[in-house]
Parts: sequence; structure tokens; C-alpha cells
Amino acid sequence: MLRGGKRLRPAFAYWGWRAITHDPDPWNPEVLRVCAALELLHTCALIHDDVIDSSATRRGEPTIHVEFAALHRENGWSGSPEQFGISAAILLGDLALTWADGHGGRRTALARSARAGAWCLVDPAQRGARWPISGHPVRIFR
Repeated sequence: MLRGGKRLRPAFAYWGWRAITHDPDPWNPEVLRVCAALELLHTCALIHDDVIDSSATRRGEPTIHVEFAALHRENGWSGSPEQFGISAAILLGDLALTWADGHGGRRTALARSARAGAWCLVDPAQRGARWPISGHPVRIFR
């Protein structure tokens, strides 16, 4: 997250909020938390995408799973460096998702509406999809 990137999602959310609100505080903490949650959600997706695609770099730098595999090798730890890197990246992506959920601030009206909108996008039942949640993902594509 600290390596760069355009931060378009939080910027669009922030400026969209500024366009429709009359809030005198341009740095409303509730809005900034929701914008941070969007960036954390996107970070989760990028980390997991890099693992799924076996990407070695992102924005010209090694991906998280590649960095953790290198750390494993440098320290001479037992086990597979590649598996260690993949496992660490998945856990970090999950951590970013957990932080995104926490930053969303469930108590506020803005956060509740943002979460409801996001849930409609990611919940397969809301879209009418009936993909199995458990089991082997290969079954989905047969």
C-alpha cells in the first residue's frame, strides 16, 4: 500500500462525497475512514490477485509473496520458500480485508450504506449466482 499507486477509489469516493455534501468539515473523519477502507479493500484484492496470477512484480517492485519467499531463503528457514511466500501473502491480504471492514465504521449511516452497496457487489446470492463456497474451485469450471 505504501509503494505508490493512484488511490483512485478513495479519491473518487472523497470527491463524490464533497460534491454532494454541505459538511463544513472537509476532513470529516467518518468519510476518511470509509475512503481508507476502500483502499484497504483494493490492497487485499491486489495481493490475492498477484498470488492467483503468480505475478512476480507489481508497479516495478517484487510482489508480497515473492518478497516473503526471498525472506524465507535469506534466513534459511525450513520448508518451501514459495509456499511460505504464498501463505504470508494470503494472510496479509486477509488482514487488509479485516482492516477495511474495521475502518468502515459499522456504526455510522455513511458506513452502513457503503457496506450495503459493497455487499451487493460481492455477495453472489445478490447477483443470482449460485457458485459453491466450499470444496475445490476446479469444480466451478467443469
